[in-house]
Amino acid sequence: MDIITNVLYWLTTGLLVPVIVLLLLLFVRSLLLGGAFYGVYINRQKSKKQLDKAMSGKSVTAFLAELQTPKSSSKFWEFLAKMKEDNQSEAYIDKVIGDYEIVADKDLGQSKSLTKLGPMLGLMGTLIPMGPALVGLSTGDVSTMAHNMQVRLLLWAFLSGRLVLSLCK
Repeated sequence: MDIITNVLYWLTTGLLVPVIVLLLLLFVRSLLLGGAFYGVYINRQKSKKQLDKAMSGKSVTAFLAELQTPKSSSKFWEFLAKMKEDNQSEAYIDKVIGDYEIVADKDLGQSKSLTKLGPMLGLMGTLIPMGPALVGLSTGDVSTMAHNMQVRLLLWAFLSGRLVLSLCK
């Protein structure tokens, strides 16, 4: 039984550093995604004003015929320009809309994977230091317990920040 306990102890202790590094990388990535989200929000507000002005009571074909697409790197405007190329065919417009939905879903895939992977690593990062902390407590070594609990609390603080950023999405 001691062999299994020792193997599990060494395994979890060896996983602590990679888990912390991955959590830090995911935290940085979530900050970058938060900035990108804000940029997309600003672009959509500008686009919404232009579209509301251009659409006022027109049919789709009339709207597409009069639409002036700006020189933007936005996927939305790119797909609107594709719809404008051949606005006689409703099947083509439906295909372009479907393609846009696929592209938008791919963009959301990165955020979805971060929101699923973050909590798993966070749980590992908070439970792994708890083992050595409890061992330190059982032997009476309060400094080891305090150090491991400090690591656990720091990981919890990073997870709280990640949670707030993921809720912004």
